Amino acid sequence: MIGSSGRKVLQVALAAALLWLGPAAAGELTADSVVARTGVAGGLCSFPRATAADEKLILELAKRPSMVVHAQAADGKVAAQLRAAGEAAGLLGRSLYVEAGDPAHLPFADRLVDMMVVTDLAESGVTPALRAEWLRVLSPRRGSALVGGAVLKAEMPSGADPWTHRCHGPDNAQVSTDTVFKPPYLTQWWALPRMEGFWGTTVVSGNGRIGHDGEEGVGMDAAEPLRLVEGGAAPTVETRPMWHITLTLAGPHVPEPVIKSALERLSLEHPFLLSGRYSADRAEVRYWEEAVDVAAALRMAVQLWDEHAESAQLPPWRVVGVEVVDRETFHRRGRYIHEQPGLVAAGRVVPF
Repeated sequence: MIGSSGRKVLQVALAAALLWLGPAAAGELTADSVVARTGVAGGLCSFPRATAADEKLILELAKRPSMVVHAQAADGKVAAQLRAAGEAAGLLGRSLYVEAGDPAHLPFADRLVDMMVVTDLAESGVTPALRAEWLRVLSPRRGSALVGGAVLKAEMPSGADPWTHRCHGPDNAQVSTDTVFKPPYLTQWWALPRMEGFWGTTVVSGNGRIGHDGEEGVGMDAAEPLRLVEGGAAPTVETRPMWHITLTLAGPHVPEPVIKSALERLSLEHPFLLSGRYSADRAEVRYWEEAVDVAAALRMAVQLWDEHAESAQLPPWRVVGVEVVDRETFHRRGRYIHEQPGLVAAGRVVPF
């Protein structure tokens, strides 16, 4: 949440972080090379100046389980071509979205984009209008833009105060020293998907949106569907039920640091992963899944490990157990069996 003064500081920080790495034509780039150069392996990827030459790269990135790609072409014919290619690949409307539009006007909330790719323009050709718009949508710290041969890394603005502990810091003061966060207070997603640890109020996020699943107030109760907050707007939208899933895997022995790193990579790719536990030959992950019914949630759960095996570099283990419960059951457990063994703080990956 950055005011006008904070945005100026952010733009200065971004401009200072510009690195020249040499020219990069669309035909020379692959999904792997883009990930390597930007340091972003998943999230929302934007092609604000998509061209016909970008088609192969766009499809490669959209095929990654951890990536959602938005391609915006100034030429309507190019947009139609990219849509046709995406539909033929089975990606359009799933992990790829294409539209025609001005690259200086992107359809995103502030600081929402994780990766941006521009192949037909050198950094020296970026106009002030393009630069301002692209910096507006790029996510601080995590966000990275590959423009021609230059990489823009978005950093947190000066004056931002990291909230590193449950109660701010080791001091437990619960008072932030942040000088950037100012009215109007608009909820936006800056970091990894998080779940608030209280049983009565669960906060889940994905694809740059945060939803509150609470016992009171805004929530996902039958009488009130999930409210998604994006860029300060809070439209009420219908959503499918959320299911809490505990997935247990087992297989050949691997070093514990290897499985720990694998689970951490999985937490970056799956938008609602809460926590993970592991040993040298077994792992357990807990997460939320959105599905029409329990059967659909179960089908997605047994496929989760295989779908992310390559991108998250998961060991070749097999599913040995799955538990799927609805939201009400999950919260009942928290209220009545709050000392149930095996539950760990959200976002953590710990040994058994």
